[in-house]
This record gives sequence, C-alpha cells and structure tokens, in this order.
Amino acid sequence: MKFPTEPQAPIELIDWIVINRQQEIPVVTFKSQVEKVEKFEESDKRVNEFGKYKEQQQTSLFGKTIPSILEGWVAFINDLPVPIKEKRAIAIFADNNERVKQSKNYKKLIDEFYFKYGTN
Repeated sequence: MKFPTEPQAPIELIDWIVINRQQEIPVVTFKSQVEKVEKFEESDKRVNEFGKYKEQQQTSLFGKTIPSILEGWVAFINDLPVPIKEKRAIAIFADNNERVKQSKNYKKLIDEFYFKYGTN
C-alpha cells in the first residue's frame, strides 16, 4: 500500500519552518525571526516615493523631509539623494497575521496527516 505524501509547506513559510523529525511524529515549529536581505526595488511604493522625493529635492530651495517609507533607504552623495540598493532586516514572525494564520493551518494539516497515516 502506498502512503500519500506529507503536505507541502506554503512557499511563504519556507524560510520560517522547522520540522523536528527526531520524534515518531514530526513536530512543526516556526522561527520567531529571520534575517532577510531586502532590495530597494522590491517595493514599488518605495521606488515611486523616491522618484517624487528626488524630483522635489531638485526643485526645492530648502529640501524636503524624507518620507517615512524611505527612512534608512536614502544616502546623499554630493547633496544628491541616492537609493541604498539593499539592506539586511530582521523580520518578526508574529508581525504578519497572514503568516501566523498560514502557520496554524499548516501545523494542523501535518498533525492530521500523521494522526491519520502515522509515520511510514
């Protein structure tokens, strides 16, 4: 008899998931935080705001306050704003409600799978 395969984790959880297979029934947990490299151009809103900010800097006599979405993303070279291409950031698991919801659903799927089929 061929057993069904274990449910696959949603792609959004891949960096977060930890499966301990030391037990008879695998135990699914999730990292509380991960370090990620975020690229400037990954956010269309950030790119658009930078374009507006750069244009306003060139046409204003007094400069403009950096919008909050650009904080930490702008350097100045010869008084001209330049985007920082990428930076490392810590993402917190619990900060994303959809991720938390997906994790509960996936954990439930795994528990139900091993309850029904056991380990192979």
